[in-house]
Amino acid sequence: MGMGLLLGAGIAALFAAFPMAIVGAMMLMVGVKLFAFARELRFDRSLVSVGATVAGSVVLNMAAGFAAGLVLHYILLGRPEGNDDAE
Repeated sequence: MGMGLLLGAGIAALFAAFPMAIVGAMMLMVGVKLFAFARELRFDRSLVSVGATVAGSVVLNMAAGFAAGLVLHYILLGRPEGNDDAE
């Protein structure tokens, strides 16, 4: 069994443990928070990593989308800004 199927079944079982009204409210709050974040995005190279995260999450699963966005972010943008401790 693939890791994606294992994680998908686990999250489905977790959602089944809660009433649908609570799951719906949690999903609504997540959507509101993601929309607030998306409004602050600039149209530059960082948008590519956000797109990779969304595409990977929709096609595969959330963990794969997060990993794809993280890897692409560091490939495109290099070392994060404000991290001067490494010098």
